[in-house]
Amino acid sequence: GIRDLVRSRGLGDVYKRQEQRCGIGSACTGDGDCVTGKCDSGTSLCRALTSDEQAAISCANGVQDNVETATDCGGSICQSIGITCAIGSSCASNGDCTSGLCTYGSCVSCSDGVQNGDETATDCGGSVCDRCGNGLTCESETDCESNMCSDGQCVSSSDSVQNGDETDTDCGGSVCSACADGNACVLGADCGNTQCEGSVCTSCTNGATDG
Repeated sequence: GIRDLVRSRGLGDVYKRQEQRCGIGSACTGDGDCVTGKCDSGTSLCRALTSDEQAAISCANGVQDNVETATDCGGSICQSIGITCAIGSSCASNGDCTSGLCTYGSCVSCSDGVQNGDETATDCGGSVCDRCGNGLTCESETDCESNMCSDGQCVSSSDSVQNGDETDTDCGGSVCSACADGNACVLGADCGNTQCEGSVCTSCTNGATDG
C-alpha cells in the first residue's frame, strides 16, 4: 500500500517530520521543527509568524487575495513590505503603484514612452503627467504648457508657427489674438477691429488698397 511505497522510496522520514512538526511554544532546534516554519533562535521555541512574514507569504502566493489590487501586489498588506504593482496593473491609489501613479484604476508612468492612463499624448497631459508641448494632442488648455489647446492640439501664439486654428502665424482663431492688416483670416473676429475681406484682414483707414 501507500506506506510500503513511501518506505520503499525512502520518504518515510519526510512524512514523519511533517507529521511531527510542533506547534507554537514547543521546543525546537530549527525552523523545520515548527508548523509555522519559524524556530526562535533565542528561546528555541516555535513562534508565530510576524505580520511582515505573513505579508511576504500572502504577497507571493500567485493569487490575488486579501486586499491586493492585482496578483501579489498593491493594497495595504503588500505595501507594508514594499511590494507595489507594475505599470498596467490594477490599482486603487498611487501607493499601489511602483511608479507612484494610479490613473483610472491602472498603474501608469509619465516616462515609459507609452500613452496610457488619461495622458492626451505620450507621457504628458491628463490629470497626472506634466503638460504637453506645442503640437501635441490635448483635450483642454490644462494639458498644454502654453495653456492653449486649439482643435485638439497644443499651440502657442508666440512660436512663429501657424498651428491649431490660427488663421495666420500666431494670430487669429479661437485662441490667439487678432491678426493685423494683411494677415489671413476666416472671420471678422480674426481681425479684431478691422474686417475680413477676401480672406484677408482689411482696414478702410490703413491707406492701402487691399481686401
